[in-house]
Amino acid sequence: MFSIKTQSRIPIFEQLKKQILEYISAGVLHGDDQLPSVRMLASSLGINPNTVAKAYQELEEEGYVCDREGERMAASEKQIAELIRKELL
Repeated sequence: MFSIKTQSRIPIFEQLKKQILEYISAGVLHGDDQLPSVRMLASSLGINPNTVAKAYQELEEEGYVCDREGERMAASEKQIAELIRKELL
């Protein structure tokens, strides 16, 4: 689902954030969709788990994802609607 270009000048966590936001705005990720766990995504991409955690943390601080107790990160419905609205404008 995600692809990272290790030779890019864009930091890996920024690439990951951008892809998640693109999936949200394209409707691939909907409200309450669970994102992969930090360890699972890091393992599948062959990157450091701290990199994934940083991307998730920044997305959470910006309100695009939320951390629910006992569950993985999930796309926030409120922010999805706002992102789509901005995209349409």
